[in-house]
Amino acid sequence: MPKRIIRLFILIITFLVVSINGQTFWSPTGNLSPSGDDWVPAIACNTTGTLLAQSHGAGIYRSTNDGDEWNLVLPTNQVISDITISPDGKIFALCNNTNGIYIRLSTDDGLTWNQVYSAQHTNNYFSGSGMVFMDSDTAVAVISFTLGPTIGDIGVEIVRSTNGGLSWQLLGISDGWGGAEDLIKLNDGRILVTTTLSGISYSGDNGGTWHLLSSFPIYSTTKIKTNSFGDIFVGRSTAANSDELVFRSTDNGSSWQPTGILGGVSGGDVQAIYIDSDDRIYVSFNQGASALLLYRSTNNGESWQELTSGLPPSELVYSLTGNMQDIIFAGTGSSGVYKGSEPVPVELTNFTAEFAKDKVILNWQTATEKNNRGFEIERKVFNNWQNVGFVKGHGTTTETNDYSFTDKNLNSGIYTYRLIQIDFDGARIESKEVNVEVNFNSGNFSLKQNYPNPFNPSTSIEYSIPTSGFVTIRIFNELGEEVRKAVNEYKQAGNYKINFNSVDLVSGVYYYRIDSGSYSATRKMILMK
Repeated sequence: MPKRIIRLFILIITFLVVSINGQTFWSPTGNLSPSGDDWVPAIACNTTGTLLAQSHGAGIYRSTNDGDEWNLVLPTNQVISDITISPDGKIFALCNNTNGIYIRLSTDDGLTWNQVYSAQHTNNYFSGSGMVFMDSDTAVAVISFTLGPTIGDIGVEIVRSTNGGLSWQLLGISDGWGGAEDLIKLNDGRILVTTTLSGISYSGDNGGTWHLLSSFPIYSTTKIKTNSFGDIFVGRSTAANSDELVFRSTDNGSSWQPTGILGGVSGGDVQAIYIDSDDRIYVSFNQGASALLLYRSTNNGESWQELTSGLPPSELVYSLTGNMQDIIFAGTGSSGVYKGSEPVPVELTNFTAEFAKDKVILNWQTATEKNNRGFEIERKVFNNWQNVGFVKGHGTTTETNDYSFTDKNLNSGIYTYRLIQIDFDGARIESKEVNVEVNFNSGNFSLKQNYPNPFNPSTSIEYSIPTSGFVTIRIFNELGEEVRKAVNEYKQAGNYKINFNSVDLVSGVYYYRIDSGSYSATRKMILMK
């Protein structure tokens, strides 16, 4: 019998997290309970940054400052195995105790809670559940419970809501899955559920009927998640020596490939999977009782890094989530919540651009550097970025370093530059952008900034030419396509002011460019209708 089939409410399991590049990744948040020895089997964060974590035997705690401070908002001795955020911000907690199963709902960012579903199941000692929203109104949830007559006989209630989770209806009870662990929605509208006895099942009618996903082996499956491309990652539980623990599908579940995370001599269990906004994958798992690990992949599961440093030894992570700033939160087995974020490898303190004679000079400064291979320099004209050079970095140093790059052979116009800092392992970080005007004839010719800017529907453009000649002023969109000629005629030397009317153009960024003899200059204007 797979060892995850019976999961009692009281477990004593431990876990270890390692580090990246020798830097500390994890640090503890504030204590949930006064003692700080909280087991956190469920954790979630909404789009406003509110963090919710369950402390086993105490209830749900809430934080609005990345875990620095916590307040108990749902006192309960029920085990909460899943916290789900709906598309419109409602928060749901799927709960179990020895008397039955329950769904709790908060509509005020986790401050207060109401019970919206309950079912009596006596002598219930199993927890495992998941919820998925098909749209703002339709949601499906699965909640495991002890079916009996023995503690190892598990059933799953399948319930559905059609009013945004305000009320729920029982669709059926499955007694062949074992326990249900997690739910996801695929791009084709199907729901997948992971089970402890029957691998993966799917529903194509919002939970009404379920079928075995025959493409996936009959494993004891645990967590399942999708990335922004729709690729699926599923974890499993196994007692076999060195079995694969995480599988990936890139074709909506038609086929599966192992990702290289292996169990130990006595197998392993995937406890949590989280995929952040940059599609970095975090997997918490154990290789038997001796190796308790957390891995991360930045290349869709092709390879993995072991996260280290910051967590106490022998602690297993049971839950993972993250916020919009890509701070990762880990719920541990007895030490509360930890948070992790990528240390900035290079601290850029200054970045400037100036036009001098016939060239643009870029200058920047770093306060510290970590694993810095160097900087790519990119230039943008008409919304297109081009790589124009590379400056070697100083690797790892705590000393201040000054850098410079000269860009030559430019025409008159406004240019935008940015730096791409590159680590030795290939990681890339973009700098802020800087703008500079290149004007080779600033003493004679001129093209002034339009006024007003932004404008609707008309704006004035002033220019000067020191000698008589043919003048064109053309208007371009962000793609570099010419949309209008504002001036296209011979002009006497002098100062001019034209009125440009945008009546037939859509809102957006435009560029206007003057050409007269060898003089050329470009400026940006914004149309807001």
